[in-house]
Amino acid sequence: MQTLSRRSALSMFGLAAAATALPAGRHAALANGPASNPEPKQGAGFYKFKIGSGASAVECYSIGDAQARIPSYPLWGENASEAEVGSLLDSYYIPKPPEPIHVHFNVLVFKVGSEVWLVDTGNGPRTPDAGGDGMLLGTLASMGISPEDVGGIIITHMHGDHIDGLLTREGAIAFPKAKFFLNKTERDFWKDNPDLSKTTLDAGWKQGMITNAQKVLGLLEKTNRLEIVGDTDEITTGVRVRKTGGHTKGHQTVEIERAGRKFVMLADAVHHYVMSFRKPEWHVKFDYDAEEGAKTRRRVLEQIASERTLVMCYHTPWPGVGQVRARDGAFDWLPVTWEW
Repeated sequence: MQTLSRRSALSMFGLAAAATALPAGRHAALANGPASNPEPKQGAGFYKFKIGSGASAVECYSIGDAQARIPSYPLWGENASEAEVGSLLDSYYIPKPPEPIHVHFNVLVFKVGSEVWLVDTGNGPRTPDAGGDGMLLGTLASMGISPEDVGGIIITHMHGDHIDGLLTREGAIAFPKAKFFLNKTERDFWKDNPDLSKTTLDAGWKQGMITNAQKVLGLLEKTNRLEIVGDTDEITTGVRVRKTGGHTKGHQTVEIERAGRKFVMLADAVHHYVMSFRKPEWHVKFDYDAEEGAKTRRRVLEQIASERTLVMCYHTPWPGVGQVRARDGAFDWLPVTWEW
């Protein structure tokens, strides 16, 4: 796990062409053991849970692709103040600015019958001097899943920490048989001269986002396996996408329903497990439209809280699965109790 500067943090969240996260996939050798004996990981790198019961249940896995420490302010709370951000974080015993905060990157894998699906693909390969690779492919292999086994990939949006895992280090598509599902508004936004004028990012960061998204989009189009979907399309049995916008213009969440139970992958509709929930009105610097992002956050959280829906978030502490409770005009993140 690495600590990022503000500039590196912006790059990590899809705001530069290079790539995005700084994964914790490289472990030092044990201090008193042979150099070839790596330090063991905590857990297997995935968390298993089910939606529904019996033969029709959907088997789900949260894979920890990466983690990093990034600055909190002004990435969050740009329309507040550093003191306000610090006060909220300190009340939850989280380091306040300028100390970095801990962020995770959680990829959803689910199975519908014999079909293997992914929601986003993590950070993918990085150059050797950039902190190591995302851990998605290695964890899938430990589960007995090869890239050839993946039949469908739902792309929530075109930021690098969600799409760079689509590519190999050589720049080829990493999943040779998968179909890719992307919202039409999202595709059109990045393809047709993206308007990032409502962010406060500098021109270099904006161009980095555009370059990376257009590169990956172009490669996906060449596969003839890119499926452009509408705002509420059913993708496969009991699995539906829903456009939320806000974070990006065509950002979409993923809903799975089985036997009266509903689960939603929120992706980047929310980010931090305290700031996004207790202060949904705070601007997020990597939202393409900060005002729309704040409105979307509150709308999504209000619905999830009222329905007591089980959800998964991309950047909350792994495994990122839990529920949302309304409290005092804001919300609380309630993580699941692990079941072994």
